[in-house]
Amino acid sequence: MASLVRILTKSDAFANVISLPQTENRRRSKAEIDHINSNTLTFGNTPKDVHAYAPGGIPGGKVKGSQVSRNFPTEKVLDLLNNFEDPLHRCITAMIAAGGVRHSEAWGIRKSDIDIDTRIIRIEDPNFHRNPAAEKVSKKLPYKGRTLATIVMFEPFKTIFFESLADYLDVRPTTDSDYLFVSNNSQTYGEPLLLIKEMNSLNKQLNRAIRKAQVALGTTSPATQAPYTSHSLRHFYGVWARNFVYLPGRRAIGLTLPEIKLLMGHKDIRSTEKYARLSEENAIAEIEAAERMKALWGKNPHIDQIRSAVYAELAYELSERMAA
Repeated sequence: MASLVRILTKSDAFANVISLPQTENRRRSKAEIDHINSNTLTFGNTPKDVHAYAPGGIPGGKVKGSQVSRNFPTEKVLDLLNNFEDPLHRCITAMIAAGGVRHSEAWGIRKSDIDIDTRIIRIEDPNFHRNPAAEKVSKKLPYKGRTLATIVMFEPFKTIFFESLADYLDVRPTTDSDYLFVSNNSQTYGEPLLLIKEMNSLNKQLNRAIRKAQVALGTTSPATQAPYTSHSLRHFYGVWARNFVYLPGRRAIGLTLPEIKLLMGHKDIRSTEKYARLSEENAIAEIEAAERMKALWGKNPHIDQIRSAVYAELAYELSERMAA
């Protein structure tokens, strides 16, 4: 063996090498184990830790963790919005759910941005980059930018937002500030919350209220095993737009990813893909419609007729599930 190594390498460095040392087994990460389990057939008597160790101790390649849905459950959103004690928290949560705005955008909304008669809300650049002379701000506000300044809201959450807005305005501190959300603290009464508190502090305050509102619902995020946060409602907006918004004349339910990208203010459509996930029910319904179309090929059925029948069956199944 040593002679062969010396001949092949033209070196005596490996003359005494007999074999490579045996390395210890390496414990796999949870992401690796999940990846293996999801791609491996297992049987009832398979030990749970069968994939826990990798032989040889050589680190494997980086494995992405499982892509768990982060949107607030669609069937629980209405219950959540009805569980808030503070009108301010209900109002801002309803705004995020209905319009998919970032919480930083929501905290920066001004009364003048809202047209109650037409029920339209606009998001302007809070730092006035478009018109620097318009106003001087003492604190640079968070703003990621968005092409579409108008917030597009979806029903029934749009109506819930404007109802909660009316409730909040009834108890909102009297102040000359145009910012919608202001302090009711005696020391900072009427001052814009966005200007007197850090964004991180405001978000923690909102998430505490959302967590409290979830207690009776028993909802926890499968991604974190903890209550959902305000950001899950922005994810919810993307899922709702992709799966539940119907535009007359279209053959499929849901907006397209480029449309949702525009509404959510994303720069990269890959970000939109993380939010606007296709629901399992809709995907199965479309596949079933396509399969029925192939089965009836040549008998002149219309794909929309088949699709409507499949969705009618899905609606009945969902109704039965809710009644159970």
